[in-house]
Amino acid sequence: MKYNFKDIKNRRNSGSVKYMQMKESNPNVGENIVPFTVADLDFETAPEIRSALKDFVENNPFGYTIATDSYYDSFISWMDRRHSFKVLKEWIIPTDGVLTAIDIGIKTLTEKEDGVIVFTPIYPHFYRLIESNHRKIVRSKLKVENNSYSIDYLGFEEKCSQKENKLLILCSPHNPVGRVWSKKELKKLTSITKKHGVKIISDEIHFDIIMDKNEHTVLFNVDEDIKDDVILCTAPSKSFNLASLKLANTIIPSEEIRTKFQEKAEEGQIFPNNAIGYKACEISYNKSEDWIDELNLLVYSNHNFIKEYLEKNIPEIKTFDLEGTYLQWLDFSGLGLSEEALNELLNKKAQVFLNDGIMFGKEGKLFKRMNIAYPRKYIEEALKRLEAAIREREKNFG
Repeated sequence: MKYNFKDIKNRRNSGSVKYMQMKESNPNVGENIVPFTVADLDFETAPEIRSALKDFVENNPFGYTIATDSYYDSFISWMDRRHSFKVLKEWIIPTDGVLTAIDIGIKTLTEKEDGVIVFTPIYPHFYRLIESNHRKIVRSKLKVENNSYSIDYLGFEEKCSQKENKLLILCSPHNPVGRVWSKKELKKLTSITKKHGVKIISDEIHFDIIMDKNEHTVLFNVDEDIKDDVILCTAPSKSFNLASLKLANTIIPSEEIRTKFQEKAEEGQIFPNNAIGYKACEISYNKSEDWIDELNLLVYSNHNFIKEYLEKNIPEIKTFDLEGTYLQWLDFSGLGLSEEALNELLNKKAQVFLNDGIMFGKEGKLFKRMNIAYPRKYIEEALKRLEAAIREREKNFG
């Protein structure tokens, strides 16, 4: 490999959210333990980004900053090269994050007490954004079959047909279940939303993290007719580990929606001006394409290793096919433990720190989400600790 994905940086005293949460969960956690929780990376930043930022920091002050033509060009080129979608400059609105864009989008496309549909289990911040805007959460439960999830179109259309439900927040690829929705699936979905006048916010933040032969379809590439119905959210944060630089790109072809979106952003005094964030995003899209390709190879290899290890050594834990994201969805219900006992086993006995599935909705009870973008050795060590803790518990409790 061209890049170093065999080592990680020590983030224990850097203010890293996931390391601080791990320490809170178990103050006695070992020094060599890593958390497989929050969706960010411990790898060193791509060298192209580091080098460019070093030069930028040494030669530029950090005054108020807006996006430059070269910034827009880098994003437009990326969307064309990687996702076969031609974006016009005027469609792009930078924000300080995808969640900020979704928040503004909810205010733009709905009114208080309107229903907002989500496919559950789902990223928990969607619930919080809907409720904080005084909208109603409408859950459309995904179907589970053959180690994968799919959309229940009958249930989804029933919810779209209710006039109070005005918006779908789509997660594509889906967090936490790892689906990359096919063009056929998305076509069927948009035919339903168009029929019932339901708008869409499409969160595609994970769209560069795609496994093996799967292909991500930008929602606008599904149907030309939906350009007036969709706000599409992207960011370099998951792809290149730039979350703390607070920058995202929102694509809105509709002039009417774009104008209202900008008005709502101004009402909230949301004006992204992170000079380093703009430069990091530009360099990522211009210079770091090989880095993301190698990251994807590592993640898919780790997924296959986890699947094979669990099938052989801990068959009580069920894996799900991973098509996109670096987040592995795991079903622990086969262990026959309560949530409390499972967390005790994982956090205290095995020292394997994962996200609780229940945070993604009631469908996630006794499930866990695992960040698998780590060197293989950390994953293998964690699985061995988990296996040992499970077998030790069996000896003690029968």
